Amino acid sequence: MPAEYKVAVVGRFKAGKSSFVNELLGRSLAGENTNPETAAVTTFCHGNSVKAAIQFVAQAEWDELKQVYKEEPKSPDAHRVANWFKFNKKKPDPDDTDGEIYDEAALAALEKQYLAAGGRPKEIVLDESLGKKGESAFRRELKRFTTSTKPHHCLVQTIDISTPSDLLDEGVRLIDTPGLDDTERFRVSLTEEAVEGVDAILFLTQSGVAYGQSEKDFLLTLLRKGTVKQLVFVITQVDKTYAQHVRQARDEGEHPQPIEKRVEIERRRIEQQVEATLLELGDGSDSPALQRYQEQLGDVEVIFTSAASHRDWLAKEEVKHPLQAGDPGGMMAVKRALLDLLSTESRLAATARAIEAGAGSLLDTMVGIIQNRRAAVHNIKNREEAERKLGLFRSQLEQAGSEFSATTSKDMQTLTSSLSAKARLIESLVENILLQAEAVLSEYETSDAARHWKTRRSGNWGFMSALQAKVANAIFPKVAGLLSEQQEEFLTFIDKFKAHLDYLSATSHSVSESLELGSEVRLDVSERLAKFLQEILVDLQSLVTAEEQRIVTLLDEFVTQDVQDRIAAARESVADEWGAGTTYRQTLGVRKFYSELKQILRDALRDHVQQARHGFAEYLQAQASLLPDKAIGEIGAELERMQANITAAAEAAMQGKKAAFDELAERLSKPLSETAAWLHESLAIDGPNEVPDGCRILQVHAKAPAESSPQHPLGSVTALSTEAKDHSAPLDPPETGVFDKIRRDASDLRERYVLKRGAGNWALPRIFADRYLKDATHALIVDPYLSRPQQMRNLGEFIACLRRIPTFRTLRVITGTMRNEDVAEHDASLRELALQLEQVGVNLVWDRVDSVHDRFVVLDTGVVFKLGRGLDIYKHASGLARTTPELRQVHECEIDVFSRTAVK
Repeated sequence: MPAEYKVAVVGRFKAGKSSFVNELLGRSLAGENTNPETAAVTTFCHGNSVKAAIQFVAQAEWDELKQVYKEEPKSPDAHRVANWFKFNKKKPDPDDTDGEIYDEAALAALEKQYLAAGGRPKEIVLDESLGKKGESAFRRELKRFTTSTKPHHCLVQTIDISTPSDLLDEGVRLIDTPGLDDTERFRVSLTEEAVEGVDAILFLTQSGVAYGQSEKDFLLTLLRKGTVKQLVFVITQVDKTYAQHVRQARDEGEHPQPIEKRVEIERRRIEQQVEATLLELGDGSDSPALQRYQEQLGDVEVIFTSAASHRDWLAKEEVKHPLQAGDPGGMMAVKRALLDLLSTESRLAATARAIEAGAGSLLDTMVGIIQNRRAAVHNIKNREEAERKLGLFRSQLEQAGSEFSATTSKDMQTLTSSLSAKARLIESLVENILLQAEAVLSEYETSDAARHWKTRRSGNWGFMSALQAKVANAIFPKVAGLLSEQQEEFLTFIDKFKAHLDYLSATSHSVSESLELGSEVRLDVSERLAKFLQEILVDLQSLVTAEEQRIVTLLDEFVTQDVQDRIAAARESVADEWGAGTTYRQTLGVRKFYSELKQILRDALRDHVQQARHGFAEYLQAQASLLPDKAIGEIGAELERMQANITAAAEAAMQGKKAAFDELAERLSKPLSETAAWLHESLAIDGPNEVPDGCRILQVHAKAPAESSPQHPLGSVTALSTEAKDHSAPLDPPETGVFDKIRRDASDLRERYVLKRGAGNWALPRIFADRYLKDATHALIVDPYLSRPQQMRNLGEFIACLRRIPTFRTLRVITGTMRNEDVAEHDASLRELALQLEQVGVNLVWDRVDSVHDRFVVLDTGVVFKLGRGLDIYKHASGLARTTPELRQVHECEIDVFSRTAVK
């Protein structure tokens, strides 16, 4: 298991990253200046004293980079050396406060001082005895290797700073990165490399400043790679933005709004900017990729901060604009959110869950084997009779197994045919992908065609910074759509397979009853197949999701070295254009260059996407082909287990050792059970003896305390509009005042569901259990967020729970308001759902209310569900989880069930 959490801090230049890091650490170690001070990736870890360990690039690697620069100065691999040689000047850099000159001799001296075979280390230690002077001297010395105004940072490989810090003492390694909009591409590359594999990303953006393109590109790349679940938006310098608002309001003779109001306004602005970015990417369409992005971002926390306010607060100085009492700078909120996120979403948490799941399942299996053998020893009286019954069961089930194999084989052929048939449709999707990629390249072409001839002659054109990532981000929605088309066929096969497996399980149960196996031959084929299906679906979910993620990540690699070489050659031919009519001929060369480049990228992308499509289809078919034999194998294993139990029972009876065996079984199973309980507790996944999927159910049959009592989060729902509009069915639901009274009377807390973040096997029927829905005729659901695709999916699944009850007839839905342009589409979706329900005698009506905050469900039988997150309890669902609710992971939340009277 990893011993630490890795947290990266990213953001644009002037976003206040270094000030934020210093306040988060509780010590001023990161350089703060008007220049980009984080030019090298700096990692902070816990230590008893403050010291910086700097590792420089190895001599051989540096020499290789210099050779690349000599042969192709514009190569991305040469950016570090290209930046190094920019310091070769006869005059000091105006941004360098020390006024040092780094000519050719000075640069050579630095190389000799800091480079060595294998990389030379350097240590800088803070002398605590010097107090503030010591800290200043430490920062000044460290700054030489982190600031962009000196060439030293080009030689730096890594910087690790150890320091005493409460946050770092929790096992956190904090990684400070160069700015996303850094003008030097190699420093941006350092940031992109630093965030790979981290446990969380603190994404800093300055208050009051709109997103830049660099932030959009970085965010989209995170979304595409699926790492956004570990993202926290941190809005910095809120004090400055609010101070500006106060001054402006007073200048205009108005009262300034409270800081809480300004924060909420900015929160909405940020959400709208992100939403606009996603809609722009998806061309406004409701693509699978766009849904994926929206669901991921629904998880992201936004925290507002002010490093200056936090610093003043710690110094016991006046804080003019505190964000909240006890945490005026918001830094405590960042720490709380970060540690909570790491405890549930990090590599450590994932590893703990994997250990718990794997080891726990193994222990449960071992205990089950012992208990089954123990029961067999006690129950089997006649070995011959038991073996005869087992033989009959085996022979009758073999026929059912043959039919199962034949049926699933036909389904497999259908899957193969369907995937092949979709190939023609997918060809058109591939063509759209290529056009989308060309559109990205055309933006570069327009810019370069307008450049001055001197700029083109000097070679400062045609360099497509991060072209590959930009193209990948642009085309990802369509690639995700392409993979989804193939997954749909696979999901259809899985649904059929589940049905066939259920039938085989029912057949085994029927055969068992017809043979009157009784307690002597205890066969658990049905139970074993049910467990097999759940385990296989979980495994398939992981495999399919991982394969899909691998493919979308490979979009970063479609430009091969051969393609890069051809691009470089084409660029050079234009840069070397001389003579009369240079501008005209250069422009023609630029156009020709991009025409050739488009074809190069078209061919590279076509090959890449086609290979991904074929590979994914073959992968799905391979996974599907394994399932039937695995299922038959499970049955065979169960029969062999029973045969072994019969033999063991006969031997124990013959030797008169039933009591001894019973004692041995008890001695073996007890420590195994205790170990399983310890595993749950020590890994902090579940308490002992709780539901094994990571969720806890507490039975409560006493009057709920006052704070748990369902009050009126909406005020009185009787004030809500109840107009049924044109979608009313013959049977109308009760007025909302009826539901209001039910909520007042429902004070008996019957059950509390505690859902732990990341847990699975939590479909809605488990919450809205039949014992609570029984005899219900009318229901009200209040949930402000029922508009996005996944939210509408959840609503449909909730209605499916209600439809299991024969008496159910009407549902009233109250949700929040939305943008005017979205109302018509949302109404159309609800109207379609209402028409479908009307066919089965169920009436659906809905209203939108601006002040909706709390979430709950009220039944006319007196049962009330208080929903912490409404129906939106699931995290982003991909692969099989899209259609199999049990496979979805949940958010952390609590759901209380109240009633007026006891519910059995």
